[in-house]
Amino acid sequence: MDFGLVLQTDPPADLLIERMVRAEGHGFTHGWTFDSAVLWQEPFVIHSRVLDRTERMVVGPMVTNPSTRSWEVTASTFATLNDMHGNRT
Repeated sequence: MDFGLVLQTDPPADLLIERMVRAEGHGFTHGWTFDSAVLWQEPFVIHSRVLDRTERMVVGPMVTNPSTRSWEVTASTFATLNDMHGNRT
């Protein structure tokens, strides 16, 4: 069975990263964040750090807005993260 958690990318980013690492240690398989450039910090930068600090966790935005995120850039970001960290986005 898979379990996941959703966190807001409130500052400081290090706190979210530590929570994701701790969640993986407790058996969580997925770590999601919200995505709003207006309300919170940039999630994809934080996702890169989470992926670097975890081994198996699948990471990504739980909700994003396609009218504020270019789908081509988003797809390229996921492809780059998957190339760097395995298919975990």
